[in-house]
Amino acid sequence: MLGISKRFGKTSVLENISFDVAEGEVLVLLGASGKRQDDDPANHAGLEQPYTGKIVLHGKDVTELPARERGVGVIFQSYALFPKMTVEKNMATDSESESAAGKRFKQTVNELLELVQLQEHRKKYPSQLSGGQQQRVAIARTLAYKPEVLLFGRTLARSTRRRARTCDARYVRC
Repeated sequence: MLGISKRFGKTSVLENISFDVAEGEVLVLLGASGKRQDDDPANHAGLEQPYTGKIVLHGKDVTELPARERGVGVIFQSYALFPKMTVEKNMATDSESESAAGKRFKQTVNELLELVQLQEHRKKYPSQLSGGQQQRVAIARTLAYKPEVLLFGRTLARSTRRRARTCDARYVRC
């Protein structure tokens, strides 16, 4: 990030923020409750646009790219699981499961369910899972699309750090 500023009306929430994160490094942003720490990941992911500055990922300026073209996976603290879909369906859409690419994606889903130790829960709905299990579904769903960069919301930091020791290099560089 180079000189990122973000404003909402006249309120400045980020002011001239710059930092580099090397491959394999972990960066944690801290701040008082209610101080909009999620604005920086939202800027990186393309969910918000900075007021000033540039976002550079792997040497490429992605500031103006739409979110789907940035290669960034975001897992916010709410997990955003679909309540009327099973664990499996939360990770893939029906249209993906019908094509040849969908069959490969289904294999990826199977591998990720094993990675996050939720194979036996694949047919359950989010309401039938513990909070930690819901969190792992959200992580696996994000990894299924093989993002180059992962951004985690604040409540994920503690468990994600513990799980980092078991991560699989096919899905994320640890």
